[in-house]
Amino acid sequence: MARYILGIDTTFHASAVGLVDESGRVLINERRDIDFTVESARKFFNFHNENILSLVGPILEKYSQDIFLISASCQEGPFHAMPVGAICANTVSCILNKKIIGVNHQIAHLFANWLDRDIEEFIFPIVSLNMSGAHSNIYLIDYLGGAEKMVEIIWRDDNDRFGGLGALFDVICHLMNLDIRRGEGGAYLEKLALSGESKYLDVLGGLILLKENDTFIFKGVESYISQKLKELGYYSMEGDDKMIFQNNFVSSLLSRLFDLLIDAISQLVKEVGAREVHLVGGVAMNVMLRSSLSSFCRERNINFKVPLKAEYCCDNGAMIAISGYFQWKYLKMAHSDQFLNIMPSAWYYKYYAKNFEE
Repeated sequence: MARYILGIDTTFHASAVGLVDESGRVLINERRDIDFTVESARKFFNFHNENILSLVGPILEKYSQDIFLISASCQEGPFHAMPVGAICANTVSCILNKKIIGVNHQIAHLFANWLDRDIEEFIFPIVSLNMSGAHSNIYLIDYLGGAEKMVEIIWRDDNDRFGGLGALFDVICHLMNLDIRRGEGGAYLEKLALSGESKYLDVLGGLILLKENDTFIFKGVESYISQKLKELGYYSMEGDDKMIFQNNFVSSLLSRLFDLLIDAISQLVKEVGAREVHLVGGVAMNVMLRSSLSSFCRERNINFKVPLKAEYCCDNGAMIAISGYFQWKYLKMAHSDQFLNIMPSAWYYKYYAKNFEE
């Protein structure tokens, strides 16, 4: 008889559910998104209220007898969103008498690479990059179920705004006066870069990545890029000249950023003797970064993995399910007689309290 794990996630702008079996095979992975540009805590809260039950309901109708474990995000998420999914999981667990486990949303991203893959494919220790708009971190995975954060990657000192690499892509677009919606910067820049050539690498040689304690910092990157655009006369360009420059400049800039990142990763890989390098999170869909990391690993005879499907890179319920399952199986952390402890991130609280709209 098959046994399934139900994953529930309302960490940010997506209401998501997933159903996986004990081998990591994904049966269901569905999500609904709210407009990422909305800054109203009230709208976010009600979006999840309206959607999560309608996503969970059909799964329970068909698979409730076969579900033995419920996994839900309950750590490092916004106060207005994450508790909705966790409370839903608590309720279903109580009514159906199912085991329940809470997972850290960022950690869950790391285990997206195990979805639809054979567990025997993996060789530890693993250095895994979790890259998104909100956070960018590098983890060490040396056993299934747990992970240790090695370093955080930031590019701004302002703690009141998103500091992940994906957010930097949005800022670069704004510096270049490119009309995008929030969250679309990475895809837009990738399209430009793939149409250009890295002709400005020497010009961008002053861009650096510093290590301070357990943090890698792209120091002053926003002001540096702005200054280079001015020096190169970008703001007075027009027509085809401007378009060609955009392609070549962005190609050069992304190449420089990724080269610096890979140099930093190289140090960590040596320190822990990593046998594999993983890339997860929304930025994992970037073709240039994938290619650069793949080449780096191939030259060193190290395995490289990214999630098998693009939907596994984004926030999703299947990664929550598999992460919870590994914690239950290898760390013996699940319980059936109490509710999840919800621990929202203070950072999100401050951000949305500041930007709350009636």
